[in-house]
Amino acid sequence: MSSNSVEMPDPVSEMLIPTLNLMGFMTAWIDPYTEAFVKFAPLAPKACLDIGAAYGIASLAALATGAEVIACDPDRRHLEICLQKTPSHQKNRLRLLQGSLPDQINLEEESLGAILCSRVLHFLTGTEIEQSVRNMSRWLCSGGRVYLIADTPYNRFLKSFLPIYEERKHRGELWPGQIDNFPQFMPAELAPNLPNFFHTLDPDILARVCTQMGLIVERKGFISRIDYLPDAQDDGREGIGIIAYKP
Repeated sequence: MSSNSVEMPDPVSEMLIPTLNLMGFMTAWIDPYTEAFVKFAPLAPKACLDIGAAYGIASLAALATGAEVIACDPDRRHLEICLQKTPSHQKNRLRLLQGSLPDQINLEEESLGAILCSRVLHFLTGTEIEQSVRNMSRWLCSGGRVYLIADTPYNRFLKSFLPIYEERKHRGELWPGQIDNFPQFMPAELAPNLPNFFHTLDPDILARVCTQMGLIVERKGFISRIDYLPDAQDDGREGIGIIAYKP
């Protein structure tokens, strides 16, 4: 991976920095589930994987605790910025891996002690989410933990979508939160940095997938996304988190 200088784009708010591949934003806020990953990272029995690392907010925090970290992202420029930000004495514990879910990351079975997948799954279809969590379960060693963070439909920008979501869920649809025209719900200044497809999720859906893939859910709940734009914040359910472990 080249260490040539790459610049981060200007933030759109105090906490949100656009990604270079037009797949949303990296948040500079470490939410409670990411914080749990960072605290567990130095205790993990094997290396830790940060999927969708972007510019390395979580990877850098985990490295600072003494953990061995694999920062993974589909865009090599994000990884180059992460490398630039890594203190020289910590670079021997950082590995950069370019790839994306569900099938562009190749790791050995039981080679990881912890996995953070923050704000990535909501870009995938239901089938792709299942495939991704299945892979994570394979990569984890016994006692390893996975930390999943995603967005929900309980976002003020999605008020007009919420009745659609609730009706789908009432009908028993497995994946009620899929949106095929996501930018139309968002403010004009954010829309150019967003994909057309977006998949809002809730704790029960992600817990169901973890259980199906042989993981034991330890904690699940909503996250109040205090890092999001004020107009997006609603009732404290804008995000979700899951912590599960492999027996």
